[in-house]
Amino acid sequence: MFMYRADKFERPPTGRVFRQSRVAHTVLPLLIWGGAIALAIGPYRWGLSYWVLIGTAFLSLLGLPLFGFCRRVWSKRNWTMVIGDDALYLNIRSFGNLHFDGGDTTVAQIPFTDIEWARRYSVRLSESTSDGQATWTRHTLELKVRCDTSELELACFDEQANKGPKRGFGVTWHTRSNHVPMRVPEPGMIRVMFRGRADLLRPGLGRALTALAPRAAIDEAMKVDKSDLDAMTEDEFAAMVLDRCDRGQKISAVRLLRERYGYSLKEAMRFVDEIVGRDPGDKKPAKGSDS
Repeated sequence: MFMYRADKFERPPTGRVFRQSRVAHTVLPLLIWGGAIALAIGPYRWGLSYWVLIGTAFLSLLGLPLFGFCRRVWSKRNWTMVIGDDALYLNIRSFGNLHFDGGDTTVAQIPFTDIEWARRYSVRLSESTSDGQATWTRHTLELKVRCDTSELELACFDEQANKGPKRGFGVTWHTRSNHVPMRVPEPGMIRVMFRGRADLLRPGLGRALTALAPRAAIDEAMKVDKSDLDAMTEDEFAAMVLDRCDRGQKISAVRLLRERYGYSLKEAMRFVDEIVGRDPGDKKPAKGSDS
Protein backbone atom coordinates (compact mmCIF):
# COMPACT_ATOMS: atom_id res chain seq x y z
CA MET A 1 0.00 0.00 0.00
CA PHE A 2 1.17 3.50 -0.86
CA MET A 3 -0.17 6.71 0.71
CA TYR A 4 -0.26 10.08 -1.07
CA ARG A 5 -1.02 13.70 -0.26
CA ALA A 6 -4.38 15.13 -1.27
CA ASP A 7 -2.87 17.77 -3.58
CA LYS A 8 -1.33 15.03 -5.78
CA PHE A 9 -4.83 14.21 -7.04
CA GLU A 10 -6.57 17.35 -8.28
CA ARG A 11 -8.67 14.94 -10.35
CA PRO A 12 -9.28 11.20 -9.82
CA PRO A 13 -6.80 8.66 -11.21
CA THR A 14 -7.57 7.00 -14.53
CA GLY A 15 -10.11 4.19 -14.20
CA ARG A 16 -13.67 3.49 -13.02
CA VAL A 17 -14.59 6.33 -10.67
CA PHE A 18 -16.99 5.96 -7.72
CA ARG A 19 -18.09 9.20 -6.06
CA GLN A 20 -20.80 10.61 -3.82
CA SER A 21 -23.94 11.12 -5.92
CA ARG A 22 -23.88 14.62 -7.35
CA VAL A 23 -27.61 14.68 -8.11
CA ALA A 24 -28.75 13.41 -4.70
CA HIS A 25 -26.57 15.90 -2.82
CA THR A 26 -27.71 18.81 -5.00
CA VAL A 27 -31.49 18.33 -4.82
CA LEU A 28 -31.93 19.39 -1.17
CA PRO A 29 -29.89 22.62 -1.43
CA LEU A 30 -31.82 23.56 -4.58
CA LEU A 31 -35.14 22.94 -2.83
CA ILE A 32 -34.07 25.14 0.09
CA TRP A 33 -32.88 27.84 -2.27
CA GLY A 34 -36.07 27.60 -4.30
CA GLY A 35 -38.15 27.96 -1.15
CA ALA A 36 -36.20 31.06 -0.19
CA ILE A 37 -36.78 32.58 -3.63
CA ALA A 38 -40.51 31.86 -3.36
CA LEU A 39 -40.53 33.49 0.05
CA ALA A 40 -38.85 36.56 -1.40
CA ILE A 41 -40.89 36.95 -4.58
CA GLY A 42 -44.29 35.34 -3.95
CA PRO A 43 -45.79 37.69 -1.34
CA TYR A 44 -44.60 40.70 -3.33
CA ARG A 45 -47.47 40.05 -5.74
CA TRP A 46 -49.88 40.92 -2.93
CA GLY A 47 -48.07 44.08 -1.95
CA LEU A 48 -46.37 42.61 1.12
CA SER A 49 -43.09 44.36 0.50
CA TYR A 50 -41.62 43.56 3.92
CA TRP A 51 -41.60 39.91 2.91
CA VAL A 52 -39.22 40.85 0.12
CA LEU A 53 -36.73 42.13 2.69
CA ILE A 54 -37.06 38.97 4.78
CA GLY A 55 -36.64 36.76 1.72
CA THR A 56 -33.66 38.73 0.48
CA ALA A 57 -31.97 38.44 3.87
CA PHE A 58 -32.71 34.71 3.90
CA LEU A 59 -31.22 34.32 0.43
CA SER A 60 -28.12 36.21 1.51
CA LEU A 61 -27.62 33.87 4.45
CA LEU A 62 -28.17 30.72 2.39
CA GLY A 63 -26.64 31.74 -0.90
CA LEU A 64 -22.92 31.46 -0.24
CA PRO A 65 -23.02 28.22 1.86
CA LEU A 66 -25.29 26.48 -0.66
CA PHE A 67 -23.19 27.66 -3.57
CA GLY A 68 -20.06 26.38 -1.86
CA PHE A 69 -21.70 23.01 -1.09
CA CYS A 70 -22.86 22.53 -4.70
CA ARG A 71 -19.47 23.60 -6.03
CA ARG A 72 -17.71 20.97 -3.88
CA VAL A 73 -20.08 18.13 -4.76
CA TRP A 74 -19.57 18.82 -8.50
CA SER A 75 -15.81 19.21 -8.12
CA LYS A 76 -13.49 16.74 -9.87
CA ARG A 77 -11.99 16.06 -6.44
CA ASN A 78 -15.29 14.53 -5.30
CA TRP A 79 -14.29 10.87 -5.60
CA THR A 80 -14.07 8.05 -3.08
CA MET A 81 -12.76 5.06 -5.02
CA VAL A 82 -11.18 4.39 -8.41
CA ILE A 83 -10.64 0.94 -9.92
CA GLY A 84 -7.56 1.45 -12.09
CA ASP A 85 -5.69 -0.88 -14.43
CA ASP A 86 -3.33 -2.28 -11.81
CA ALA A 87 -4.42 -0.82 -8.47
CA LEU A 88 -7.35 0.33 -6.35
CA TYR A 89 -7.32 3.96 -5.18
CA LEU A 90 -9.17 5.06 -2.03
CA ASN A 91 -9.77 8.66 -0.99
CA ILE A 92 -10.63 9.18 2.69
CA ARG A 93 -11.43 12.90 2.26
CA SER A 94 -15.13 13.70 1.96
CA PHE A 95 -16.25 16.20 -0.67
CA GLY A 96 -17.53 18.28 2.25
CA ASN A 97 -13.93 18.84 3.37
CA LEU A 98 -12.28 19.72 0.07
CA HIS A 99 -11.27 23.06 1.59
CA PHE A 100 -8.88 21.26 3.97
CA ASP A 101 -5.09 21.47 3.59
CA GLY A 102 -3.94 19.68 0.44
CA GLY A 103 -0.79 18.55 2.23
CA ASP A 104 -2.69 15.98 4.33
CA THR A 105 -2.22 12.30 3.52
CA THR A 106 -5.63 11.15 2.25
CA VAL A 107 -5.20 8.81 -0.76
CA ALA A 108 -4.25 5.13 -0.59
CA GLN A 109 -3.07 3.05 -3.56
CA ILE A 110 -3.55 -0.71 -3.13
CA PRO A 111 -2.17 -3.01 -5.85
CA PHE A 112 -4.67 -5.71 -6.84
CA THR A 113 -2.08 -8.33 -5.88
CA ASP A 114 -2.49 -7.17 -2.26
CA ILE A 115 -6.27 -7.68 -2.23
CA GLU A 116 -7.15 -11.14 -0.90
CA TRP A 117 -10.91 -10.78 -1.46
CA ALA A 118 -13.75 -8.27 -1.64
CA ARG A 119 -17.39 -8.62 -0.63
CA ARG A 120 -20.60 -6.80 0.21
CA TYR A 121 -20.94 -6.16 3.95
CA SER A 122 -24.35 -4.95 5.12
CA VAL A 123 -25.19 -4.08 8.72
CA ARG A 124 -28.60 -3.19 10.11
CA LEU A 125 -28.44 -0.48 12.78
CA SER A 126 -30.88 1.32 15.03
CA GLU A 127 -31.08 4.15 17.55
CA SER A 128 -33.71 5.68 19.78
CA THR A 129 -35.27 8.94 18.60
CA SER A 130 -38.01 11.21 19.86
CA ASP A 131 -40.40 9.42 17.47
CA GLY A 132 -39.41 5.92 18.60
CA GLN A 133 -36.82 3.50 17.20
CA ALA A 134 -35.17 4.38 13.88
CA THR A 135 -33.52 1.60 11.88
CA TRP A 136 -31.44 1.70 8.71
CA THR A 137 -28.98 -0.47 6.78
CA ARG A 138 -25.42 0.53 5.89
CA HIS A 139 -23.95 -1.14 2.79
CA THR A 140 -20.16 -1.21 2.48
CA LEU A 141 -17.48 -2.71 0.29
CA GLU A 142 -15.31 -4.85 2.56
CA LEU A 143 -11.75 -5.51 1.44
CA LYS A 144 -9.41 -8.07 2.94
CA VAL A 145 -5.85 -7.03 2.10
CA ARG A 146 -2.43 -8.59 2.65
CA CYS A 147 -0.61 -5.30 3.24
CA ASP A 148 -0.14 -3.21 6.40
CA THR A 149 -3.17 -0.95 6.96
CA SER A 150 -1.88 0.96 9.99
CA GLU A 151 -0.97 4.07 7.98
CA LEU A 152 -4.43 4.18 6.40
CA GLU A 153 -6.06 3.69 9.81
CA LEU A 154 -4.05 6.59 11.26
CA ALA A 155 -4.93 8.78 8.26
CA CYS A 156 -8.65 8.08 8.81
CA PHE A 157 -8.30 8.95 12.50
CA ASP A 158 -6.43 12.18 11.70
CA GLU A 159 -9.04 13.15 9.10
CA GLN A 160 -11.84 12.67 11.62
CA ALA A 161 -9.98 14.75 14.22
CA ASN A 162 -9.10 17.52 11.73
CA LYS A 163 -10.91 20.72 12.75
CA GLY A 164 -10.45 22.32 9.36
CA PRO A 165 -9.27 25.83 8.51
CA LYS A 166 -10.47 28.91 10.36
CA ARG A 167 -12.93 31.20 8.61
CA GLY A 168 -14.62 34.48 9.32
CA PHE A 169 -13.71 38.12 9.95
CA GLY A 170 -13.10 39.23 13.52
CA VAL A 171 -15.00 36.25 14.91
CA THR A 172 -13.54 33.05 13.44
CA TRP A 173 -14.80 29.48 13.39
CA HIS A 174 -13.84 26.11 11.99
CA THR A 175 -15.82 24.60 9.11
CA ARG A 176 -15.80 20.86 8.57
CA SER A 177 -17.91 17.80 7.82
CA ASN A 178 -17.84 14.79 10.15
CA HIS A 179 -18.11 12.48 7.15
CA VAL A 180 -15.22 10.07 6.47
CA PRO A 181 -16.22 7.51 3.81
CA MET A 182 -14.16 4.53 4.99
CA ARG A 183 -12.94 2.70 8.09
CA VAL A 184 -10.23 0.24 9.10
CA PRO A 185 -12.11 -1.88 11.68
CA GLU A 186 -9.17 -4.25 12.18
CA PRO A 187 -5.70 -4.80 10.70
CA GLY A 188 -5.90 -5.95 7.10
CA MET A 189 -9.57 -5.01 6.73
CA ILE A 190 -10.97 -1.92 4.95
CA ARG A 191 -14.61 -0.92 4.63
CA VAL A 192 -15.69 1.66 2.04
CA MET A 193 -19.12 3.16 2.75
CA PHE A 194 -21.36 2.93 -0.32
CA ARG A 195 -24.86 3.49 0.98
CA GLY A 196 -26.14 4.66 4.36
CA ARG A 197 -27.32 7.74 6.16
CA ALA A 198 -24.56 9.99 4.84
CA ASP A 199 -23.31 7.97 1.87
CA LEU A 200 -24.63 7.34 -1.63
CA LEU A 201 -21.84 6.35 -3.99
CA ARG A 202 -22.50 6.12 -7.70
CA PRO A 203 -22.14 3.77 -9.52
CA GLY A 204 -23.46 1.42 -6.84
CA LEU A 205 -21.86 -1.39 -4.86
CA GLY A 206 -23.01 -4.08 -7.28
CA ARG A 207 -21.14 -2.46 -10.15
CA ALA A 208 -18.06 -2.05 -7.98
CA LEU A 209 -17.99 -5.78 -7.24
CA THR A 210 -18.52 -6.57 -10.92
CA ALA A 211 -15.60 -4.33 -11.89
CA LEU A 212 -13.38 -5.89 -9.21
CA ALA A 213 -14.25 -9.48 -10.15
CA PRO A 214 -11.58 -9.87 -12.89
CA ARG A 215 -8.92 -8.44 -10.56
CA ALA A 216 -9.70 -9.93 -7.11
CA ALA A 217 -11.65 -12.80 -5.58
CA ILE A 218 -15.26 -11.96 -4.64
CA ASP A 219 -16.37 -13.52 -1.37
CA GLU A 220 -19.93 -14.31 -0.27
CA ALA A 221 -21.92 -11.29 0.94
CA MET A 222 -22.28 -10.87 4.68
CA LYS A 223 -25.27 -9.42 6.54
CA VAL A 224 -25.18 -8.45 10.21
CA ASP A 225 -28.09 -7.29 12.38
CA LYS A 226 -27.04 -4.86 15.11
CA SER A 227 -30.46 -3.29 15.58
CA ASP A 228 -31.09 -5.23 18.84
CA LEU A 229 -28.71 -3.81 21.44
CA ASP A 230 -29.64 -6.38 24.08
CA ALA A 231 -28.58 -9.25 21.79
CA MET A 232 -25.13 -7.77 21.11
CA THR A 233 -21.98 -8.91 22.89
CA GLU A 234 -19.84 -6.41 24.80
CA ASP A 235 -17.22 -6.44 22.03
CA GLU A 236 -19.85 -5.75 19.34
CA PHE A 237 -21.38 -2.94 21.36
CA ALA A 238 -17.98 -1.38 22.10
CA ALA A 239 -17.16 -1.47 18.37
CA MET A 240 -20.46 0.24 17.56
CA VAL A 241 -19.87 3.03 20.09
CA LEU A 242 -16.33 3.53 18.77
CA ASP A 243 -17.67 3.74 15.23
CA ARG A 244 -20.24 6.40 16.19
CA CYS A 245 -17.58 8.43 18.01
CA ASP A 246 -15.13 8.17 15.10
CA ARG A 247 -17.87 9.48 12.79
CA GLY A 248 -18.42 12.50 15.04
CA GLN A 249 -21.86 11.21 16.09
CA LYS A 250 -21.37 11.88 19.80
CA ILE A 251 -25.08 12.37 20.52
CA SER A 252 -25.86 8.98 18.98
CA ALA A 253 -23.09 7.35 21.06
CA VAL A 254 -24.48 8.93 24.22
CA ARG A 255 -27.94 7.55 23.43
CA LEU A 256 -26.54 4.06 22.92
CA LEU A 257 -24.71 4.12 26.25
CA ARG A 258 -27.74 5.38 28.15
CA GLU A 259 -29.99 2.77 26.58
CA ARG A 260 -27.55 -0.12 27.15
CA TYR A 261 -26.19 0.70 30.61
CA GLY A 262 -28.73 3.15 32.03
CA TYR A 263 -26.13 5.90 32.42
CA SER A 264 -27.11 9.40 33.37
CA LEU A 265 -26.58 12.05 30.69
CA LYS A 266 -23.48 13.35 32.47
CA GLU A 267 -21.95 9.86 32.82
CA ALA A 268 -22.57 8.98 29.17
CA MET A 269 -21.13 12.29 27.93
CA ARG A 270 -18.01 11.87 30.10
CA PHE A 271 -17.52 8.35 28.75
CA VAL A 272 -17.89 9.52 25.13
CA ASP A 273 -15.41 12.37 25.71
CA GLU A 274 -12.89 9.81 27.00
CA ILE A 275 -13.37 7.71 23.85
CA VAL A 276 -12.95 10.71 21.54
CA GLY A 277 -9.71 11.64 23.30
CA ARG A 278 -8.28 8.11 23.19
CA ASP A 279 -5.13 7.01 21.41
CA PRO A 280 -5.93 5.92 17.81
CA GLY A 281 -4.46 2.48 18.51
CA ASP A 282 -6.92 1.81 21.33
CA LYS A 283 -9.68 -0.22 19.75
CA LYS A 284 -11.66 -1.30 22.78
CA PRO A 285 -12.38 1.31 25.48
CA ALA A 286 -13.20 0.03 28.92
CA LYS A 287 -16.77 0.22 30.14
CA GLY A 288 -17.40 3.43 32.08
CA SER A 289 -18.18 3.58 35.77
CA ASP A 290 -21.75 2.96 36.85
CA SER A 291 -21.37 5.15 39.91
